Amino acid sequence: MSSIEGRHPDRNLINMPMKQNLVKEKHDASLHLISRDFETCIDVCQKALHVLSSTVDLQQASDHQEEMEEFIVIIVQAYAELDRWQEVLPCITQHYSGIENVSPNVLKVCLLLHAKVQEFSTCSALYNIWTSSREGREVNDSDLEMLLDIYVTQTLLQAGKSSQITEVVQSSQLSQDTKERLIATYSELVRETQLAEETASTTALPDLAHPQNIVDRVVAKGLRALRMMLMWIWSVRPRLSTRTLYSLGGLATLLIIATQGFDTSNRTLEILGNLMEHFIRSKR
Repeated sequence: MSSIEGRHPDRNLINMPMKQNLVKEKHDASLHLISRDFETCIDVCQKALHVLSSTVDLQQASDHQEEMEEFIVIIVQAYAELDRWQEVLPCITQHYSGIENVSPNVLKVCLLLHAKVQEFSTCSALYNIWTSSREGREVNDSDLEMLLDIYVTQTLLQAGKSSQITEVVQSSQLSQDTKERLIATYSELVRETQLAEETASTTALPDLAHPQNIVDRVVAKGLRALRMMLMWIWSVRPRLSTRTLYSLGGLATLLIIATQGFDTSNRTLEILGNLMEHFIRSKR
């Protein structure tokens, strides 16, 4: 008899036939998920979860919780692929009798899913319900820190609620040293995020926001118009002297210098050069 059976003689671990059946169903569900047969995957998981959640004498068995977790993770992925994320919480609460009873790994999946679809208020509700239910109860610090990190980085920061981070960290059940370390880490992360946003907003400004860019565009349009005019004159007066063409080109050059100074853009010079080269070749 195993040590767990010895401590709980009235509760058995999952018996071998059931265990083998669950292993097979988990394997089948994973294959359906990989092959993108999501509906069948959900059906297989639902049946297995129903067996696990309805077997009262298995509720405290250690391998019972592990089996529940694995099927929940698979079924959540299937719902997400079908864009039926609204069905995830009803499914979980049905088998766990409330979000406060789920394991840290199951809550992790829920937080990540709802953050991905930007249901930040739901993430906050899930995290607060679960952490409140853990007050006065022993919880692994690594699990607490993992969930806190997901909530801060995927919910509070993404929702623009960085001002709440310190309060959330301080209200956790982590040690004071850990809280101070996390607050320092998140403060730096907030600064980096704000700097990145400011940089992105600056570089995202349209070209016309800079006066010199306005001049560049006006001059370029003017040169294109001049080229069209010269082409028209050449078609009407094919014997027009090269001197006249150079005079018009010089006029365009003066226009560039007057509006931009001698530090003209490469694009503008290229347009002017192509313009004169075209008519010199045409004259020949």
